[in-house]
Amino acid sequence: MVSKQTKWDAIIVGAGMGGGTVGRVLAEAGLRVLFLEKGHEGHRSEENSVDVNVWEPVSRAVRGMWPDPVVAHIDGVRREVFAPLGSGVGGSSVFYAATLERPEPHDLNHGNSRPHPTGGWPVSYADMQPYYDAAERMFHIHGEVDPLSDVPCPELMTPPPPAAGDAAIMARLRDKGLSPYRLHAAVKYLDKCAECFGRKCPRACKMRPPCPHITRQITANTPSAITTPFPRGQAPLLTPCQRPNPNTQIRGSGTNHRPEPKHNRK
Repeated sequence: MVSKQTKWDAIIVGAGMGGGTVGRVLAEAGLRVLFLEKGHEGHRSEENSVDVNVWEPVSRAVRGMWPDPVVAHIDGVRREVFAPLGSGVGGSSVFYAATLERPEPHDLNHGNSRPHPTGGWPVSYADMQPYYDAAERMFHIHGEVDPLSDVPCPELMTPPPPAAGDAAIMARLRDKGLSPYRLHAAVKYLDKCAECFGRKCPRACKMRPPCPHITRQITANTPSAITTPFPRGQAPLLTPCQRPNPNTQIRGSGTNHRPEPKHNRK
């Protein structure tokens, strides 16, 4: 149980790729961390992908998708679209293809040979390198070193052999003088891994924060409380209560996708 009197060292708003990772690191360092998450917890048995054709907000939310349309300006025209985004524990990383490629120095640094379009980041690649190394360890990154890059990836793990079709394609590319390599994927490759890229998976192969360290505790009349058994510290996560509210009804009418109070009728 999460007490209202509990004092937290850090409150993380959003348990997706960024917030989940930061919260996990802080909790493992011994801090008391509280996650606040908009979406639902979901179930490990789910295997659905992001379906942009599902537009009703509750239907999207229960599938772990961002429930509301996102406003975008395309060619000067304002549009509302249902983006392929996740909403819930793990955020979009629940659906992602697990590709976590390490940036190159020129992605952050400004140089005469490769000028950075913004003049360079406030932090250099050298500043970030220890964190990239730590991320490779944390997310069990498997893949092959880019043959055209001189950037070391000391924590990169060897992936399993590619499928026959992929191996044939890579061989033909090499014959043409190209340099294909296996992408860097945040996958543990457990036994009989199905490589569930682009969809949810009931197994724990695909790495996403903070899900590998979450156990579930549900109380009857309060929001879901998820606690993470980190070696040190505490990191509960509060999500909206998944029990339906009998005092609301859902209207799917155009862009109005918000629940409205049910009017009492005699």
